[in-house]
Amino acid sequence: MRRFITGLMVLILVGFVAPAFGAQFSLHGDFNNRFVYGNHFDFFKTADKGAEINGEDVDEFWAEFKYRLVVDASTNDGNVKGVYAVEIGQVRFGKKGGGAFSGDGVNVETRWAYTDFQLPFVKNKSRVKIGLQPFNVNPHLWKETAAGVSWDGSVDDIGYQLAWMRGYEIKLTTDPSDKGIKDNDGFLGRLNFKPAPGLKTGVFMLYQTGDPDKAPGTAKFDSRKWEVKMLADKVKMDIYTLGIDGNYKTGSLFAKYSLMYQGGSMDNVGYTDYLSQLGRTGDFDLSTYFGQLEMGIKHGKATFTYKFRYASGDDDPTDDKFNAFIATDVDDKDPYFLSGDMYVGSETFSETGYILDKGFILNALKFDYKATSKLRVGCAFMYLLSAADLEYTAALNGQPQSSNDLGFELSGYVSYKLYKNLELAFNGGYQFSGDAMDAFETPDIQDGKSDEDLWAVSSKVRLRF
Repeated sequence: MRRFITGLMVLILVGFVAPAFGAQFSLHGDFNNRFVYGNHFDFFKTADKGAEINGEDVDEFWAEFKYRLVVDASTNDGNVKGVYAVEIGQVRFGKKGGGAFSGDGVNVETRWAYTDFQLPFVKNKSRVKIGLQPFNVNPHLWKETAAGVSWDGSVDDIGYQLAWMRGYEIKLTTDPSDKGIKDNDGFLGRLNFKPAPGLKTGVFMLYQTGDPDKAPGTAKFDSRKWEVKMLADKVKMDIYTLGIDGNYKTGSLFAKYSLMYQGGSMDNVGYTDYLSQLGRTGDFDLSTYFGQLEMGIKHGKATFTYKFRYASGDDDPTDDKFNAFIATDVDDKDPYFLSGDMYVGSETFSETGYILDKGFILNALKFDYKATSKLRVGCAFMYLLSAADLEYTAALNGQPQSSNDLGFELSGYVSYKLYKNLELAFNGGYQFSGDAMDAFETPDIQDGKSDEDLWAVSSKVRLRF
């Protein structure tokens, strides 16, 4: 906390001396205070830690804060800019490490630190960012902070982006036989254009490669780790993703879409399906799909939206193919329970928008209403499925089970602007669990049928400037 305060004082002092450098400085902040209460936070442990559902409620309440400060320093003409952001991330009230008595703890992180400049002698926009920066390939594939170099610009109405991002650096070695670049790297190429009035479209290819140089079969993981960032130090991978995304708007109608195909390979893997405990060791080919369509209509102060998502899942853990769509690093907030659309940022089942390596199918109807310039309310109804069945053996009867029915969810929210930059909001949701949720229940109630519904409510007081 002392370092955070010291950093804030430095940023303020820099602002006073800005004219001496012929530069412009701006300070932005996001101070988010959050509260949550629910009945089954045994399930809302992250999936990679083995979430479970007990036969009795496991009620829990906590509060947390997440504060971010961003300073931009740019030349007067805007051609060169430096960005630095610090963050205190998701510190619980009363938790050691910054939230307990006296508040001392090591909890300040560097969120962004990069240089952004316009290429000289180029009339159109053509900028390069170098360093730790916000990186967005597609919100369902890779949208997070990453370190690397990106170049984006435009020629007439066509935008372009080229980027190299290093997600994980393999430990350096002096062994002469260990040659080649083996770090986990991502290479992006993208074109954005407007083929018709109201239509914006982008096409992209992301290639990801890495070779941790593990002995055959020692790169062991189970389906709880189904995200590139969790496998970067374990698995030799060559993955390419081809995608198209965009949006359309005409009058009161609107639509957004994403389509992606993944191919490639993961080698020297020792893989286990977390639920069935089946798996194999060897080399795997990757072939997956992802699609999402969101369309709606605005009528006065009301907005009606339908959303469909399909992320392919793996239905045979014993073959030599991975058919489950795999994200790199995202914070995907749909649906409400399974991906953590509560206002808190921690203790959610999944950040990826799919279930283990079983994919996901979402059908959602949403209603939003802007009652006044300060007050917004909304609700949603969702039908949830996994793309591939969750297969396991029920502990109570020893019978094999298979289901992809995750159930229905109802959720709602209300948001009110107390002041121009200060928001007070509440949301909540209830999941009527389908039989597939039995796969996560504890052995004393696991019988092939869902036994427990889930609910939670959360709130936030958020200052942004």
